Amino acid sequence: MGTPSSSRIYLGMWTLHLNQNSRENDRWNNQLVGGVYNGVFGGTLLNSFSDRAFAGGIQRDWMQKALSKNVSYSVGYRVGLITGYDARMASMASQSPVLPFAQLLSSVQYRNLGWEFAFAGVVLSTSFYINF
Repeated sequence: MGTPSSSRIYLGMWTLHLNQNSRENDRWNNQLVGGVYNGVFGGTLLNSFSDRAFAGGIQRDWMQKALSKNVSYSVGYRVGLITGYDARMASMASQSPVLPFAQLLSSVQYRNLGWEFAFAGVVLSTSFYINF
């Protein structure tokens, strides 16, 4: 559902945990390196517990709109699988090293440079990207 997101490289990710207890203890600079190619994404990051995580899946846009000649806006989603979490994140993580996840996405892009916002349950994150 939706159109495959454009190909891009992500550099950096910062998170805000909506749970007050998590804000004080969890990592907020996730040092993401990742990318999307023809709507398929993959990447690695340091998760909230400073453990290395790997993620992959699909990324789609529901809506894209040009705000001007050089500026555009999009709304979409990302679904996939992620490693690197244990029972501190979810009880099912104690039974499987790979977990499913979903994020709602919104981004603003100026020419080939973009700024993305993502929401996944109890975490808001933001990343910068370069389209190619």
